[in-house]
Amino acid sequence: MKKLSTLFLALFFVSGVTFAQSNDASISQVGDDNEASFTQSGDNNTGYIEQVGNNNVANIEANGSSHQSVIEQEGDNHNVQFSMFGIENTVEIRQYGTSDHMVGGNGNGVSTVSQLGNYNEFYAEQNGNQNGNTITSLFGGGDIQVGDHNLMDILQDGSGNFAELFQIGTDNTALLKSIGNNNTASIFQEGAGHSADVSQYGNSNTANIYQSGGQGQVIIPGGSGAQ
Repeated sequence: MKKLSTLFLALFFVSGVTFAQSNDASISQVGDDNEASFTQSGDNNTGYIEQVGNNNVANIEANGSSHQSVIEQEGDNHNVQFSMFGIENTVEIRQYGTSDHMVGGNGNGVSTVSQLGNYNEFYAEQNGNQNGNTITSLFGGGDIQVGDHNLMDILQDGSGNFAELFQIGTDNTALLKSIGNNNTASIFQEGAGHSADVSQYGNSNTANIYQSGGQGQVIIPGGSGAQ
């Protein structure tokens, strides 16, 4: 059984009644017991969800104008919970495999992570077929990007990788690549112009980055063990 929220159905079939015009939403679900929903308000928002498999859940909330969101899930039991508030924010999340991949989770289950501000970008790709990979806010749910022109680009490929992230300020960049199993990364950026580039290859690597003030740069190359 495929479940489409009544909110999405209202958006798709009754243009301009509850929401502003020129919003787009497209949902394609193949499999059983998938759930997908959009909440969009403002002008010229777009959205796309495609879920292939079973028991996948995707929820996107976009408030403001000119947001772009893409979710693509293939496999089973994936979960995305994301909110966007501001102008021209971008979210692109792709999950592949049969694992329980999650964006927006915390140690106690599922929560929504949020963008607050303008021109922020969030990109994530999760691959794997065993224990799921997780991306969440550094504070266990809630805001993940606050401010303007911040960028996050995350790749997790393997099993049981965990990333907790938070940006507050302007023009911060966080790049994370975890290839392997049970890698953990924590990135905190506060201020303006920070850059963090972390690569983890292998198993059970740990990276912890704290940046505060202005224009700091951290690069951690791939390796094994604690970093």
